[in-house]
Amino acid sequence: MVVSVARFGSELVDAAQARTAADAAALAGAVGDRVAAAAMARTDGGALLAYVDDGRTVFVTVGVGHRRASARATKPGAPLTTLTAWR
Repeated sequence: MVVSVARFGSELVDAAQARTAADAAALAGAVGDRVAAAAMARTDGGALLAYVDDGRTVFVTVGVGHRRASARATKPGAPLTTLTAWR
């Protein structure tokens, strides 16, 4: 029972850390490049597993332990898409 609780707690921590690392890596990639995104992922305890730059938006996937998380960030100065107003 104690082992199960410890494992579950570890998975929750890894999942949260993966989300944080993915967000930071996406932002670093948006203002820098793949190297900057990978360095930021490592700083947050993760590994950059995927990186896509479509010229306007950077998409990343970061792994921490057995967990993965993805994030995206729009590059500075890139045009934003039009949002439909709430009615």
